[in-house]
Amino acid sequence: MNHFDNYHQSFNSTQGEISQLISEIERSSNDQAVARNTRDIHQGIESLKNNLRSMEMELSGLGALVRSRYESQVNQCKSQVQTLERRFAQAKDSSRRNIERENLFGGTSATTTMAHDSLTTATRDLDRLKGASRTTNDLVNLGGEMLGRLHEQGQRLENTERTLDRGHAEVDRGESLISTMRRRVTTNKCIQYCIIFVLIALIAFLLFILITR
Repeated sequence: MNHFDNYHQSFNSTQGEISQLISEIERSSNDQAVARNTRDIHQGIESLKNNLRSMEMELSGLGALVRSRYESQVNQCKSQVQTLERRFAQAKDSSRRNIERENLFGGTSATTTMAHDSLTTATRDLDRLKGASRTTNDLVNLGGEMLGRLHEQGQRLENTERTLDRGHAEVDRGESLISTMRRRVTTNKCIQYCIIFVLIALIAFLLFILITR
């Protein structure tokens, strides 16, 4: 389970970074910092989901007894992702209120323009990230299908090999039976020749006796 442990360790590391970024958003009223952290959090959450999918793929190749020991960790990771998403939504609301309050009491039009530009850039980056995430998900699904097909082909090859082994065993038994029958035929022929020879000898002896009288 080295791969599973690596994915789980990466998950925990990324989760800690995201949690710290969310805390920064909750306390921040800086538009650019919020936009930058928002982009990083979206990327981090997608990374967590990819790690989850990788862990689930690792579990699919295990036996039931081994898999049950790790399923609880996967379920816990899913719950942690949902908690982070809720915290992130609440942090964005809190940050938006902070920014609005800052603009209302001490903001300028230049600051508002910069905030709008930063949010627009973050939105474009988020759209590109979503597109990349969809592509990654498609590749992961395709890889899973290919692994499943390879597993089925491997099982078919194993079944074919077992069938060939049984066929070879039957051929060996048939050859042994044929050899035994050949030996029996040869033995019977020898016995028949011996009987014929004895009969001929008896007949010749009787004829000799009759002639000599």
